[in-house]
Amino acid sequence: MYLGDEIGPEEAEALLREIAKRIWDYGMETAAIMFLETSKPIAFIGAQMGQAVLLPLLNFAGDVQMERGDKYLSVVQSKDNLEKLIQMLEYIAIHEKLPEPEFSENRKEDQEVETSPDPEPEDKGEERKGWKRFLPF
Repeated sequence: MYLGDEIGPEEAEALLREIAKRIWDYGMETAAIMFLETSKPIAFIGAQMGQAVLLPLLNFAGDVQMERGDKYLSVVQSKDNLEKLIQMLEYIAIHEKLPEPEFSENRKEDQEVETSPDPEPEDKGEERKGWKRFLPF
């Protein structure tokens, strides 16, 4: 388990949002959803194997990286957290943005943010993200 205290639901959701954002940055939502759905039954065993094999190797990268890796592995070994991650990725695939966090302790709901209308897009076509930007078609 995590080298420090137990991971709370707020911290688990923050870690899941970070994972989802990284997957979204690379444009791999669909592939990640498929991989997570197929590996959900063995997620606990995989996370335990990762802790046994990867954590000693992460020790060479430093204590901070080892704790961070252990946190990630602890979060993804739960089927409930994997389901939350899959739902986040499905939301991202449909809406092209991260969902609002459920735990809003740090959100400023009282402060209104003025938004200006989006400027007219130029005739560059749809901007690609992730690995798709390297495709010629």
